Amino acid sequence: MNLDLVVSAYGHSAHLVSCLRSLAEQDAVRRGRAVVTVATSTPSEELEAAARCFGAKYSVNPIRRSIGADWNYALSVARAPLVAICHQDDIYHPQFASRMLELFSRSPSLLMASSSYRRLDSEGREEWTPVLLVKRLLMWRAFGRQALRWGPSIRRRMLSWGNPVCCSSVVLNRRELVDFSFEVELQSNLDWDAWERIAAQPG
Repeated sequence: MNLDLVVSAYGHSAHLVSCLRSLAEQDAVRRGRAVVTVATSTPSEELEAAARCFGAKYSVNPIRRSIGADWNYALSVARAPLVAICHQDDIYHPQFASRMLELFSRSPSLLMASSSYRRLDSEGREEWTPVLLVKRLLMWRAFGRQALRWGPSIRRRMLSWGNPVCCSSVVLNRRELVDFSFEVELQSNLDWDAWERIAAQPG
């Protein structure tokens, strides 16, 4: 399977160039197993130039409605069976895409996968926050030392006290999630809503 890395870009981000650079430097991108796209409902010369600079595709959503609609548009421009909606303010480990591809090759029926993450301060140093600590504890509560969990009950347990999933690291398997879409009416917590609906599915 291949992977589409779609940056859902909105307005101006001081970190977009760093994000695109980290995606362009993915091992899987260099080997042709992953493709980078910038998708936006707020087109600008800045966004188009940034995409062109890093060899990314550029796609404009003609309808500006909500973050859910933007994420659904990002899904629609992806052509690979696996897709990650990347955050324009995040940078990605060089092995992120290749490790996700390896995971799905071992378990092709996975519905979705996500990775851990770190917060960096303005100097690039790792910082800890109470929210991050709580999210790590919630993940440990659901997974323990295991990397995979099967069945709705254990997955929904992970989400029962909050949303510990790093949204911008999620890879969705569209072969399994054929009719999946984000809720366009929600202004917040639409990722939590999406993971909860996915958690209820077999797979």
